[in-house]
Amino acid sequence: MIKESQIDLFIVEGPSDEQYLNPVKKHIESIMPNGLKFRITRGDLCLGIKSNHKAQILQKIHDQVEDFVSIEHFRITDIRHIYHIVDIDGVYVNENSVIEDKTLPSITYYRDHIEVKNKYEILKRNENKSKILDCMYTYTQPIKFTYGKKEVAIPYKIYYFSQNIDDVFSNKLNSSDEDKENDSIDFAVKYKNNFNGFVSVVNENANLNLNYKDSWRYISKEEHSLERKTNINLLIDEYLKNE
Repeated sequence: MIKESQIDLFIVEGPSDEQYLNPVKKHIESIMPNGLKFRITRGDLCLGIKSNHKAQILQKIHDQVEDFVSIEHFRITDIRHIYHIVDIDGVYVNENSVIEDKTLPSITYYRDHIEVKNKYEILKRNENKSKILDCMYTYTQPIKFTYGKKEVAIPYKIYYFSQNIDDVFSNKLNSSDEDKENDSIDFAVKYKNNFNGFVSVVNENANLNLNYKDSWRYISKEEHSLERKTNINLLIDEYLKNE
């Protein structure tokens, strides 16, 4: 029996992520009284972490949750699960698939390679972010918080969109911020009352035969992190089982 006060907290990178995931939010709210809440981080939490990867990303997630409950006036005990949604950004590709072009204004993604102004910087980004993702998808312990005089442990799991959420839901690479906003709003409107249609889009871009760990192993091999893939289907399946 789900308590009326309990919510599932989705940590996402930007407002367009919230828009894209609004159809699943609406569906979850039909199952759970308070449903799903979003914590928008305004950027990739993995950036800036160059050592002690697991401890630093866990601290960042911990801080995001603490800020959320403080600002939104919830209690830590109201949170049932923490789900961290990330873009893969092609970070698992072989270094030969990263091509340097000094004339480029910004990183440009393709299905089989990445073009960048500074190859060294992107290779270091890829190395650090891939280490963080590898740490977190294999992380099986709940994240611990203090509530009054007691310790609260909240289960955590990380899911991905590859190359990113715009790629999966709008089939677009290298979108501008304006395009991301417009496309995510259009998507949310289109599937607002069509959860089955939303699930179909997800499943079209998922490896339905893979379990959680295998879905991560798949995206981390060869050049798969440049593909249009997600494993959020596994999270949706969990909700559907509990209806």
